[in-house]
Amino acid sequence: MFYMAVSISIIIPTKNEEKIIGKTLKKYLALKKKFNLEFIISDGNSTDKTAKIAKKYADRVVLAKKGQKQTIALGRNAGAKVARGKILFHTDADVFPKDPEVFFKEIQKSFEDESVLAVTTKLKIHPEEEVFMDKIGHFFINFFVKTFSSLGKGECQIVRKKTFDEVEGYNENLVMGEDSHLFHKISKLGKVQYLGHLSVYHSPRRFRKQGYIGVLSLFVFEGAHMVIMKKPFLKEWKQIR
Repeated sequence: MFYMAVSISIIIPTKNEEKIIGKTLKKYLALKKKFNLEFIISDGNSTDKTAKIAKKYADRVVLAKKGQKQTIALGRNAGAKVARGKILFHTDADVFPKDPEVFFKEIQKSFEDESVLAVTTKLKIHPEEEVFMDKIGHFFINFFVKTFSSLGKGECQIVRKKTFDEVEGYNENLVMGEDSHLFHKISKLGKVQYLGHLSVYHSPRRFRKQGYIGVLSLFVFEGAHMVIMKKPFLKEWKQIR
């Protein structure tokens, strides 16, 4: 059976992801026709072979202009501008859904309800890389996302394109926290749904390098700075590859 009623554009911003982008896109290929998927890579001037590899598998590869200011929000927006799908699945190069067929069936089912404007799911570490500390750290991450679904994480933000356009996408001035900011805007317009029975896996590379306390403290500090000072504190989001 083919699910052609709702088309989904998978938008992945990249910067020097040659080690993983090909593997991730190849995983999605078997699902492309069945779920009417479109793959868009938005590359922020990678200096490795990321763009070359992406062109083998993606429907579209959007390249940033040389010398252009780069934020992940800018990359996500650039991908969304060329998307043809009615639903935008904003994710990352190291992310892939658990039980992908179930995942996309449930996503399409959710958007049959016109009151649902955006969806997010649980976030987990890839099973082959997961350690006990990951279980603890992600328990708290998922607890906060479930409790405050308007703070959905960028690894899995699935949004109606017309809603995304209505809120004018991601805030390109934000170096981090663009994901929570987007869902907060959308939550003011309608329903943001948390599907706790679904999960996406991602790499632990940032947590291994900076630790859970370091990463989460940075998010809290940046969020507080935005609330109090009305502007971002960080000027650059450090790459972890």
